[in-house]
Amino acid sequence: MMHVLLFVFVLICLYTDLKTRKIYNKTVLAGFLAAWLFHLVTRGVLAGTKFTFCGFFTGAALLLVPYLLGGMGAGDVKMLGMIGAFVGSEQVVQIMLAAALAGGVMALTTMLKEGELGRRLKNLFLSLYCFLFTRGKEHLEVPQDEKQFGKTLPYGVVLAIGVVIFYLLNSFNYTFPGFSALP
Repeated sequence: MMHVLLFVFVLICLYTDLKTRKIYNKTVLAGFLAAWLFHLVTRGVLAGTKFTFCGFFTGAALLLVPYLLGGMGAGDVKMLGMIGAFVGSEQVVQIMLAAALAGGVMALTTMLKEGELGRRLKNLFLSLYCFLFTRGKEHLEVPQDEKQFGKTLPYGVVLAIGVVIFYLLNSFNYTFPGFSALP
């Protein structure tokens, strides 16, 4: 039952992220409350509350730094927190690992398809060079192409793919090294 609820809320977030590029607070809050209620009933008040909140804060913390650096929106952070509320702190880390791998593949594919990979890699290496050899004193100004500036990857889609990958791997009794399977 919990897994069905999780998939319903993830699908809603996926749909709204694709359609409007937003993940709505009301969806995330409803998902969080559904997870909390489920864990209250199945684990008891104290254990259910601890499980839900630890999972939520772990999930949100995983994306907090990228959010603060401007790499993604707050909805993505809250969506991963909601996912964590359902599956717990250990499993949300695995979902994030799967999502990061999927996001990397999607980003590389997009850059290859649009002929941007070479330029982006050059900018990355020049930025690293400036940082490493000037000890951060010099900054490389990378000109932004107007048409490229607004292109972003809808990370709600990536998180949804991460959830699917996680459940597929668990169906084959596989987990990322160092982690345990679903309870």
